[in-house]
Amino acid sequence: MDTRKALGSPPVMTSEIDDWLKKTILHSTPEDHGYDTVLWTLEILVDVLKKRFDLWVSDSTVALHLHQMNLSCQKPCYQAQGQDPEKVAHFINNKFKLIQKVAQKIGADIAFEDEAGIGVMTRSGRTWGEVGSPPKVVVSDQRGGYNVLSIVTPKGELIYDVEEKPINGSRYIQFLQKVLEGRTRPLIIIADNVSFHRSKEVRDFDRANRQKIRMFFYPRILLN
Repeated sequence: MDTRKALGSPPVMTSEIDDWLKKTILHSTPEDHGYDTVLWTLEILVDVLKKRFDLWVSDSTVALHLHQMNLSCQKPCYQAQGQDPEKVAHFINNKFKLIQKVAQKIGADIAFEDEAGIGVMTRSGRTWGEVGSPPKVVVSDQRGGYNVLSIVTPKGELIYDVEEKPINGSRYIQFLQKVLEGRTRPLIIIADNVSFHRSKEVRDFDRANRQKIRMFFYPRILLN
């Protein structure tokens, strides 16, 4: 049923419109309505209300109604398109606990390693969602520009390196050697499944330095 016709183009916000607006925000993105973004803004919501209900309201009026519906403007949790929630849950609830046992047995620290590309424009910002439940927004995984290699431990230790060229197994080993400099305890590194992480030369380095470093990998949660 056409909500606009049923409500007769009301001149003010109604509870029916509020319900429709909340469902629209929580269960769709602006892209679904023809806009070139996945983030809800007051400007877009005002425009949607004009098109859907022929209703002309200010952005402050929309904001007031959203707050009354327990919605707030917040930074979303970005989720990759190919993520497999079941594999992620298995890693957290099973494999990671085994890794913690290994770390305790050999007296090792645990570090999380990843690379980040700087230079490709990625949409970021805030969008509207339910208070206490940041909305998930699917974004591009494309990377480029400078590459930053880094590890971080639960205690907040951070080691990083910057590389202009694409990273391969040899460059990755150089970073691992930097990470191991001066360490007095073994280090367990948890990384993703990018190809150079699992390259033969990196596997050989891992085996040759078994007393210093051990590598584990996240599940293959992203599409190739």
